[in-house]
Amino acid sequence: TSNYITEQHNVLSEWLHENLCIIYKALNGSCARAIGPLQENQAHLSMQLYWPEGQLNIVEKIDQFQTSLPLALQDNLELEHFSNANTSSVDGLKTIKGKMDALSSNVQENLNRVDALSNDMRDRVDAVESKVDALSNDMRDKVDAVESKVDALSNDMRDKVDAVESKVDALSNDVQNELRELKDMVTKLMETFVNK
Repeated sequence: TSNYITEQHNVLSEWLHENLCIIYKALNGSCARAIGPLQENQAHLSMQLYWPEGQLNIVEKIDQFQTSLPLALQDNLELEHFSNANTSSVDGLKTIKGKMDALSSNVQENLNRVDALSNDMRDRVDAVESKVDALSNDMRDKVDAVESKVDALSNDMRDKVDAVESKVDALSNDVQNELRELKDMVTKLMETFVNK
């Protein structure tokens, strides 16, 4: 999971760097990756964003947009009907709107990519889980087979031990009978010698 999180972080950082560059370039700025070795615990090269002097930066353009738009709506005017005095503001707002639309579609594309990656990862996790389940079932079947073989061997050994015990018992009985007969014979012989 830590590799997956690191990978997500790297993908999102790369996406952020790319989109910041796109925004700055779209608004007549520039960006460049810093050159030099990474500092300790630094995962990405830092970026240097430049804004041309004398031009409104992004925050100032957004502020201008926010102040101009309510005025236009308040006067019930659309952007195309501004007077000639506001033509540069209108053109700037149109440019910003166009660039914001482009950025919005870019963001949507990246969101679609993230969704696709998420779905792909979900499918891969599901595939791994099904393989683990299959392996688990296979192992369970093999363990059951081994247990049944051990049970069969145990029963076979028990039968053989029982057979050996019965043979030993039979031999023991035969030996005892023979000993009794031998004792009887010895007793009879002794009696015959004593009586003579």
